[in-house]
Amino acid sequence: MHAIRILSFAILFAALVEGDNIAHSDPAKATSVVLAPVTSVGNANKELRNLEILIEEGISLLPKTQVIGANAAAKATRKAKRPELRTCDGDTQCLKNLGALLNASYVVYGEVSDLGDAHVVYLKSVDVRSGDEVRSTTLKLSKGSNRKKESKAAAARLLAPDLYVGTLKVQSTVAGAAVFLDGHKIGTTPSPPVSVYVGSHAMRVTHPEHSDYVRFVDVRFEEETVVDAELLGLPGLDQKLKAEGVLGGTNADNLIVNHRPTPWYLRWYTITGGVAAVALTSAVLASGGSSFSADLIRDL
Repeated sequence: MHAIRILSFAILFAALVEGDNIAHSDPAKATSVVLAPVTSVGNANKELRNLEILIEEGISLLPKTQVIGANAAAKATRKAKRPELRTCDGDTQCLKNLGALLNASYVVYGEVSDLGDAHVVYLKSVDVRSGDEVRSTTLKLSKGSNRKKESKAAAARLLAPDLYVGTLKVQSTVAGAAVFLDGHKIGTTPSPPVSVYVGSHAMRVTHPEHSDYVRFVDVRFEEETVVDAELLGLPGLDQKLKAEGVLGGTNADNLIVNHRPTPWYLRWYTITGGVAAVALTSAVLASGGSSFSADLIRDL
């Protein structure tokens, strides 16, 4: 048993030393990821090897991640005399055994297909401990694309989705406006850059004295999206406030110009006389009509 452990350690050490395209970092803090040999139908071995190098580079750019490249994995399977692990073809159990052989946390498998002039790589990750498929994604590589950035984005989606973000910065001439993204408040203007998941989001900037600014914004991976939110005054509000003397100053001239005379039916003497008449009529009705007439004749 002791001899088997020593042999396994020797195989792993040899694979790490002889393997190329391995991003080294502190093993105590790093997550170890094995890239299984990429498979394809109709692509040359050299082309596949270039794609493997690109995928390995994308994974290595993730923080605290150690990559064991496809070449190193293939050499380890040969030394361990486990040829069945060289061609897993996406089989989850086979990929789990490959990761266990190299003492890794995750295994990434890729299958390439062509779409016109572009390469489309289907990727999936397998948790070595549980043997479960964790996530899957697609890496699309065209002639005009930033291949390194696209590879890192695919690695983030696959292994660290919390890192698949960009930043959003909202600017406005109106300070103190509330900024909502997908229904959740993320700050007020002026808003500092905020980390946001990549994709399309519904944004609303609102202020009680202005009309809402509503837009869909697209956030790209590791890019800053700047939005200039133009908040307009509510229609007719300024005119109404000016007409009432609230805007344009509060001096005496403004108050005189904007003051409207009180209608006669709302003046104090009209209201007082009306109240007295109502009281007199109530007293007459309460005392009875006959006594009122006699008293009135006698007084006359």
